[in-house]
Amino acid sequence: MNHYALIKYKKLTPSLIAYNSGQTPQEPTFIKEFINLYTGDVFSINSIDEKKKRRQDKLFQFSSIYLSLWETKRISIFSMVASEKHYTSASKFINMIKRKFKRKSVDVFGYIWIRDVGDIKFKQHFHILIATTTVNSSLYEVLFSNIDDNRYSVEQLKTKYGMIKYLNKKEIFAKKNYRNHQASRAFKKPKMDI
Repeated sequence: MNHYALIKYKKLTPSLIAYNSGQTPQEPTFIKEFINLYTGDVFSINSIDEKKKRRQDKLFQFSSIYLSLWETKRISIFSMVASEKHYTSASKFINMIKRKFKRKSVDVFGYIWIRDVGDIKFKQHFHILIATTTVNSSLYEVLFSNIDDNRYSVEQLKTKYGMIKYLNKKEIFAKKNYRNHQASRAFKKPKMDI
């Protein structure tokens, strides 16, 4: 049973800068006020808070499924950054990477991507986390030794929570009506060893 009721919805008019090419953080488009039906407490949430919560939930789901498997070396997790200048959508980049993995018999279990704007290397770009079957250092070299650093960069995950915490803090960047993050439909697990 839902213990909260919507008591107020206010549509906001973001400034014109919010509708640019996605290079500034999005601005809220609405505020909702809710009341806790048991305590009478009132709280509000805006459209950006909602998007951040959905993104945070997906990152939590990804990390709760894959980080313990990564710690026990049953899977590999790759952290990638792809330039939006060269890959107009994260889907195109992920499909290219999945084909690369498939050619070397590396299974992809799940992924999540987040749109971002950087100051140094890539202006508009995507951060991508991909969980795969275990990839040793020699296979990693075969897969990624000749990549074009201007298009994308890749490294294997180094710390348990570093990238997850970093991505959780990011602002919401996206052009109007564009996604700011997305995850694979399912976060599959590797088959258990018998």
